[in-house]
Amino acid sequence: MKIFPASFIQKMQALLKGEADAFFESQENLPPISLRTHPQKKYGSIFSEAQKVKWCHEGIYLESRPVFTYDPFFHGGSYYVQEAGSMLLEKFIVPILEENKNAKILDLCGAPGGKSTHILSLMKGDGILVSNEIIPLRNKILRQNIAKWGYSNCIVTQNKAEDFARGDVQFDVIIVDAPCSGEGLFRKDDQAILEWSTDQVMVCSQRQTKILEDILPALKPGGYLIYSTCTYESAENDGQIEQLISNFGMEVITPEPPSGIASTKYGWQAFPHLVKSEGFYCCLLKKDGELNSDNFSSTTKGSTKKSGLPPFDKWLINENSFIITQQQDFIYANTTDVHELTQQLSKTNYIRMSGILMGEMKGKDFIPSAELALSLHLNRKLSTVELTKQESINYLCGEPLQAQSIDLGWHLVTYQNLPLGWAKKIANRWNNYYPKEWRIQNKPKI
Repeated sequence: MKIFPASFIQKMQALLKGEADAFFESQENLPPISLRTHPQKKYGSIFSEAQKVKWCHEGIYLESRPVFTYDPFFHGGSYYVQEAGSMLLEKFIVPILEENKNAKILDLCGAPGGKSTHILSLMKGDGILVSNEIIPLRNKILRQNIAKWGYSNCIVTQNKAEDFARGDVQFDVIIVDAPCSGEGLFRKDDQAILEWSTDQVMVCSQRQTKILEDILPALKPGGYLIYSTCTYESAENDGQIEQLISNFGMEVITPEPPSGIASTKYGWQAFPHLVKSEGFYCCLLKKDGELNSDNFSSTTKGSTKKSGLPPFDKWLINENSFIITQQQDFIYANTTDVHELTQQLSKTNYIRMSGILMGEMKGKDFIPSAELALSLHLNRKLSTVELTKQESINYLCGEPLQAQSIDLGWHLVTYQNLPLGWAKKIANRWNNYYPKEWRIQNKPKI
């Protein structure tokens, strides 16, 4: 049985009144297992009978938790394991994109990538997403998850909120999934209970206020702010919204919530005794003013390559729609708009990834990247080696392929026609080019 701090129990009893007992009973249940499938990648029939998450088109619940690490579909970016409450943002984002499909969106606290990959799915390749994470290790995980999702209209940065405010780039939408006291995770994370205190709530509240104050200058007049946490604390939720209203003139435009989601004074709150979700709060606001679209100043059209680079039409669909650039030994492919925004942001921000990391030049040889293999823009006419599930897991563990091929050179490695990475046939051996930092560490027995 979970043991909660007395002050937390008292707070929830005051908040929920007659529903408090049901809430604490729900904390003893196993948390639901939910994920989002990729709208453009194959994931087989393994989830065909799953229950739908009613507020997310691609969201589903599973009856039991499989070992995702040993599923090639997981590594190929066919789905993202995500708490169902976090998927509520779809209800805010979709109407905004219907109004402006070319929106510039900033996900300020992007790691590990659940909201960013969700937004990319909803954008359908239009507009630009800037996904930011200040902590280096978490940023690395963010980049990996975004790469697996395969869209090219994304830039990953590693900055504080104030760095965006110093620049001349403003966004149509900013998502702030703020660091919080984590009360909504108590059911699934006992450590969160041990770390909780009223002092921590105050510290989190102050941090959230500073983040919001720092990032608001980067939001366009008439732009949208989506604020969310995984806590029930008023000081971290509606309390932050009240400050945005009184100090910055923000307007709350949160619509009616889906069935089962509670309304607060300004936003939505998911409670685990009412719906299959952990505790999640979110609110939609609009900045005063009229929203105007950008006119990019770049006149660069089509493919621009540094002298001496080979053609990339073998690797990339519609190469001429991308600007190909080289940074040190690495090759990147960006659309004109992503290229232009990357240049603008780089004046005040640390760019970690932009568009498609194509690969690396070693002398005159091009080494394709795993990110290219997972991209939705990959040319699928390349030579391919199709593997069984066991062979795929062996590959994902870093083992050499045992496949037969008379052709030397690069081969795309696939499982059920889903790209996983690259292997190169040299004489009588295969070299496995699946990134070491992505590999499965403990090989399972199947």
